[in-house]
Amino acid sequence: MRKLFALTASLIVVVAVLAAIAAANLNSYLFDNKDWIAEQVEESLNRPVQFDSVGLSFRRGLAVEILGFRVGEDERFGEDDFLTIGRTFVRVALWPALFGRVEVSKISLGDVSLTVIQTEMGLSTDSLGATPAGASADQPAQTESAPASSASTDVDAITIAMAEIRSGRLRYIDKTGDADREVVIDQLDFWTTDVAPGRPIQFQLTGEMLGAGDTNLRIHGQFGPLAESDSDETPIDIRFSLDPVDAGALLALAGSSQAMDPKLALAGSTLKFSGIVSGSLEDPNLKLVLDAFGGTVEIEGGWGRDGRLDLETVVSNIELGELTRSLAEPNTPLLDGSLSMRLTVTGIGETWSELEPGLEGLGTGQIDSGILHDINLFEEAVAGLTGVPGLSGKLPEKIYKKYPELFSSGDTEFDRMDAKLEVREGRVQILGIQLEAKDYGLRGWGSLSLAGDLDLSTRIVLSAALTSDLIDKVRLLKHLRGDDGRIEIPVRISGMLPDVSAKPDSDAIAKQLGAGAADKLAKKSFKKLMKKGKKKGDATESTDTGRELLERLLR
Repeated sequence: MRKLFALTASLIVVVAVLAAIAAANLNSYLFDNKDWIAEQVEESLNRPVQFDSVGLSFRRGLAVEILGFRVGEDERFGEDDFLTIGRTFVRVALWPALFGRVEVSKISLGDVSLTVIQTEMGLSTDSLGATPAGASADQPAQTESAPASSASTDVDAITIAMAEIRSGRLRYIDKTGDADREVVIDQLDFWTTDVAPGRPIQFQLTGEMLGAGDTNLRIHGQFGPLAESDSDETPIDIRFSLDPVDAGALLALAGSSQAMDPKLALAGSTLKFSGIVSGSLEDPNLKLVLDAFGGTVEIEGGWGRDGRLDLETVVSNIELGELTRSLAEPNTPLLDGSLSMRLTVTGIGETWSELEPGLEGLGTGQIDSGILHDINLFEEAVAGLTGVPGLSGKLPEKIYKKYPELFSSGDTEFDRMDAKLEVREGRVQILGIQLEAKDYGLRGWGSLSLAGDLDLSTRIVLSAALTSDLIDKVRLLKHLRGDDGRIEIPVRISGMLPDVSAKPDSDAIAKQLGAGAADKLAKKSFKKLMKKGKKKGDATESTDTGRELLERLLR
């Protein structure tokens, strides 16, 4: 038995010595042939590749360590490096490798920096792996070969137990506009386990972006297995959050110049994004929740690879004062109140410019406890009546004194506003709008462009008390009464939000007053003729004459 143990120990020592010699030799081989290795990677990526050193050891398994790995940029996009990795560490299980099965127990990348550039030519990543210039796709360029290995490895047999990225930095630079804009993720950490062909890949990612100064980006979930053909899809189920975000920092994002005016005073407003992306990479479904301005915005739907957009947006209790003060330019009238709305939008197009003209949608919205500052729509509308023929002159002073909140305030205050909306032909069609305020209401319809150009045809309906007081002072106004006996004033509200104005529809008012006066005259004439007929004793003839006169007056 002792001899058996001694023999076994001797064999272990011999194997250990041979392994150490093999490791040293292989380590020397790798270092001596690092230029050739770089050429192979360079050919695969179609980019210049360099690294400072490569080493091999059997400590805690077979491990390869690469220092100072660099991949150059496509010269059409710049001269800086596309990718740099300070330290690459790959540990492989030794025993399975002897049988052609690669089991990577750990891949660790440290001090990673990746830069992606967008120009009119496309993305800088588009040329990765492309056939080098001068070589055909069928016959790739030949490179000097190193001694071939007798071992072969099936790619389908490769598994990775764990992979991680530490202290990474990702930059996306958009050079398609007048000025460069970029998105940067710093302090990027990435972690995944159990990576193998045919399996979903689970991962976690954290980082810092938009100048938060600390980790504010979190993404986790899974995707895959990867699609094997154009007809297949890659399943995804990913959760993400970006919290907190300074709204002003959004203006520095790539592509924001097309969506937001860079002069907007967003700085200081704090936002929070969270959401879920499910379905597939090719046809994703999105559920996005934005916490901002005291409320929430929820967006759910998708924009598929066929260009079809189908979204539902639910807005709950957004404080319009906080929002408009962030978006408006100085000296622009501001709107206070609590906004809630629901809107479903559909369309088709691969870009916003293609999508916008054909957008269609339906929705409802409401504003509670609203105040439109620095403009009194009611005063503009009612005071404007004095410019209508027959109503010249200022309204009686007693009316102003009895209703000071309607005339002396520089704002438009209302309890609630409800609207029904339809999106079509590049505008928001307002199918119906109702506003309820003290002593009056508003009913109307019109449209709003996606840029904020408002055009409304409305009728301001006065309360019964205000109607009675006005008619008592200005008798002619009784001809503006509606079916319920209250004064209704046709008003046109228009302008670029929130800078709008209200003007009485003089033509409609004059026509209505004229019709009322004509009706009054016809009735008086009819009564006179009836009385005259009765005196003569020929009621039938006088009645016919009166009817004929009435018909002429009402034409």
